[in-house]
Amino acid sequence: MERYIMDDQKNLFEERFEAFLNAGALAGPGSRIALAVSGGIDSMVMMHLFFGLSSSWNIGLSVVHVNHHLRGEEANEDEQFVRHAAADLGLPFFPLHVDVGSYQLAHRLSKQEAARELRYQAFEIGREEAGAEALATAHHADDNAETVLMNALRGAGIRGLSGIPLRRGKGSVIRPLLWATRQEIERYALLKRIQYREDSSNASTEYTRNALRRVILPGLESLSHSNVVESLNRVSSIMRSLQERVEAELQDRMPSIVAHEGARVTVSLDALLREPLYLQEELLLEIFRDLGIEPAR
Repeated sequence: MERYIMDDQKNLFEERFEAFLNAGALAGPGSRIALAVSGGIDSMVMMHLFFGLSSSWNIGLSVVHVNHHLRGEEANEDEQFVRHAAADLGLPFFPLHVDVGSYQLAHRLSKQEAARELRYQAFEIGREEAGAEALATAHHADDNAETVLMNALRGAGIRGLSGIPLRRGKGSVIRPLLWATRQEIERYALLKRIQYREDSSNASTEYTRNALRRVILPGLESLSHSNVVESLNRVSSIMRSLQERVEAELQDRMPSIVAHEGARVTVSLDALLREPLYLQEELLLEIFRDLGIEPAR
C-alpha cells in the first residue's frame, strides 16, 4: 500500500509539472531547453522532471552550470557533481566561470547583485552555446513568496508585487517550477532518491533572502497561524493579472510620452507626470528596457 501511495504522489507531481509547462506555453514537443543546474535540490529535481518528459515530448536538453568561485573548493565540487549528473543522463554539459569579485568592484555592486548579473549573462551565453531556445531556472513558490515580501518591504509597485515572472526579458529564461513549494520539491526528491548538494552559504542569515527564508517567514507563519507562502503567492497571482492589464494600457500611453529618433530617446516629463503613479513606474521601467537596461528584481 505504501509503495502505491508513493507512486501516486510522484505521478501527481510530474503531471502538475507537465500541466504548468502547457498552461504557460513554457515548453512543448520538440523544444530545445537548456537547464540551469547548480547542484542544489531545486535544480536537480527540475533536471529529472524535464528528463522524464524528454522522450515523449522529444525535447532536446542540455545542462548549464555557472561556477561563481565564491566558495572555494566547494564550488568546484558542485561543478563536478553536476557534470557527472548530466553525464549519467546523457545530457550535454556547459560549464561557465565568472569572476564576481572583479565585476563587483568595477560596477560598485554588492556581492549578491554582482553574482546575479553575471549569472544571467552566463545563462545567455550557455543557452546560445547549447543551441536552446530557452533556459530554465528552478525558482519555486517559496522563492516567489520571498521575492514578493522583499519587494513589498522596498515599497515596490504592481510589477514588484507580481513576484518572479514566468519568463524573464524576452522569454529566453523560463521558470517552470513556480507552482511547486519547497516542501513538495523536497518530498519528490526523497521519493525519487535524487541526489543533490547543499550550498553552505544558504545557512547564513547575513543575506536578506536567507533571513527572510529562515527567520522572517517562519515568524510570520507562527504569529498569523496561516500559510504565508500560499498567501504571498496569491498576492503575486492577482498582481500578475493586474500587470497584464497595465501593460496593455502602457502600450497606449507610450507614443505620447516617449519619442525615438535613431538611438536617441526623448521623454516628455510633463506627459509622464500627468499619468497615475502606478503607470509612471511602469513607463520608466519600459524606457529603461528600451535602453537595454534590465532593472534588478
